[in-house]
Amino acid sequence: LYPERAHTRRNAVLRRMREEGMIGDKELREALERPLGTCRHEYPVLAPHLAHSLSRRVREEGRLALTLDGTLQARLEEMVPLYLRQFNNQINNASVMVVDVREGTVLARVGSADFTSDGIHGQYDVCRARRAPGSALKPFVYAYAMERQCLYPTEAFLDENLDFGVYNPNNFDGEFKGLVSAGEALRWSLNIPAVQVLERVGIEDAVAFLRSLGFGVIQQPSSHYGLGLVLGNCEVTLEALVNAYLVLARLGVRQDAVFVRGESAPASRRLLSEGTALALWYMLEQPFPDEPWSNVVRPNDRSSRICWKTGTSTGFRDAWAVAFNSHYVVGAWLGNTDGSSASRLIGAHAAL
Repeated sequence: LYPERAHTRRNAVLRRMREEGMIGDKELREALERPLGTCRHEYPVLAPHLAHSLSRRVREEGRLALTLDGTLQARLEEMVPLYLRQFNNQINNASVMVVDVREGTVLARVGSADFTSDGIHGQYDVCRARRAPGSALKPFVYAYAMERQCLYPTEAFLDENLDFGVYNPNNFDGEFKGLVSAGEALRWSLNIPAVQVLERVGIEDAVAFLRSLGFGVIQQPSSHYGLGLVLGNCEVTLEALVNAYLVLARLGVRQDAVFVRGESAPASRRLLSEGTALALWYMLEQPFPDEPWSNVVRPNDRSSRICWKTGTSTGFRDAWAVAFNSHYVVGAWLGNTDGSSASRLIGAHAAL
């Protein structure tokens, strides 16, 4: 900040070193003629939303070491705003989380597309924003139904226009697939079978199960949501959604990921049997739509299994995608900070 003062002080130290016999006259002259070599360096600012939320703890406890991978965090913070450019300002914000399944630690956490942007209220942590999840909740209703022995993965559903009284849901694309298995219904994110599954287990019990997964923001009575609950007519946060999918990745055991190194993880609790969780893996496993080698059969193929699910909220206001395997859970949300809709806010396209 004050290069002139630093220059004066440096020269004073050099002359004192000559007086003490530590350097000779020639070394003194060369050192005094040498430029100071000062330049301003930007202080690294990574995961500012998380850092801000921990500022009080730092003041009280001292230094905190986080579980974040600095290289990955920096890469994602750079990638997110670049990725949003393709939407030509139709979509202005995004958040991303990456969790290590085995360690139960958060490796990266991007709270908004630009922390410094007033236009998108960039300092607001979108990882903790309450947003409508769309179809991203379907796997958990299916899982609960299988746990209660109300559903089997190979069971057949008739995906046709069904009337549930005052509620008459349709599929996202407006078309019907006819007779499909439960696995196909979930993989294709069909709405009619999902509503039938929720009707079997009961809305009240399904709400209680979702709360046990960590969706604490689902606070209204079950009658408030109705059968539309399975289609995402509630609110969740990306943080809670990633931790819920971590339950599936950990084969039915809930233990929310931590982000402070050395911090004791919450006590683990089994919410689903291993068999149910593995059935969900089978139902959700599929190659990504843009994977160029998805249809190529190769001998001794040891590529990692990938399971994923997307969600699109009513009115095209939120796009979600969560992918997981035995190594990582990756969750992404895209949308506009003010909640405005955009035709390109589709989970399978924008977020996935």
